[in-house]
Amino acid sequence: MKIKKALLFVPPALTFQNNLDINPVPPLGLAYIGAVLEKMGLEVKIYDCLIEGWDNRREVKPGIVQIGVTPDEIRRQIVEFNPDIVGVNNLFSRQRKNAHSIYALAKEVNPNIITVAGGAHPTVMSDLVLQDKNVDFVVLGEGEVTVRNLVEHLEGKRSLDDVDGIAFRKNGEIKIAPKKTFIENLDEIPFPAWNLLNFTKYFGLKLSHGKRRHKAFAPIITSRGCPAGCSFCTAHHVWGRGYRCRSAENVIDEMRQLKNNYGIKELLCEDDNTT
Repeated sequence: MKIKKALLFVPPALTFQNNLDINPVPPLGLAYIGAVLEKMGLEVKIYDCLIEGWDNRREVKPGIVQIGVTPDEIRRQIVEFNPDIVGVNNLFSRQRKNAHSIYALAKEVNPNIITVAGGAHPTVMSDLVLQDKNVDFVVLGEGEVTVRNLVEHLEGKRSLDDVDGIAFRKNGEIKIAPKKTFIENLDEIPFPAWNLLNFTKYFGLKLSHGKRRHKAFAPIITSRGCPAGCSFCTAHHVWGRGYRCRSAENVIDEMRQLKNNYGIKELLCEDDNTT
């Protein structure tokens, strides 16, 4: 089986009426995954249901609204792009139902679509996520190498036993291969593929991570991991217990690319440990 196309989603979001807990930021994780898949030769599209449907709001219960495109629009995106893989980035547990609705839509459109869950919630709750029969695989934590290896498995080039950091079902039983290895040299990872989504659409919003001086902003990460073991934080589940840094030269090169290609004037540092 040749994997040719991947469609990656940010799901719609639930928030309070006043938007106090919502931060529409370009999806850094999906942009990294998209860059890896592009490098493998896949045609990739990132579709942010939240930002594309920012003006579409409906109250789901008193004080709580859902923001984002409709299920019909998500279905249309899947039908038109006709992907082999549908991936969904689910960072927070409160958004899990919106993520699972996309897996269901993908299987309705084409039962042969491979569905992949990623993000902090599926990483920590992979056994629960895989109780949904519409989810085929869960990528655990740092995803660039795992996703590449998963595609190679789907193409018959690699045994699933050789894929690190993945959860799946086999003969009806949930199998979890814990994440054991992490990328040592972060400079080897391709820069996020912001060309795969409507990047500039985020610039007009004023809610992202509080006040900003400039509209043209982008997220960036200069390191991964945190040596602390705070009980409330998922960082060590996603990035491991160690602390890894990109080189200064590599970070500066990305800054130049963001400025030259997209006119970026402000960066949001997404590092878990900044001290």
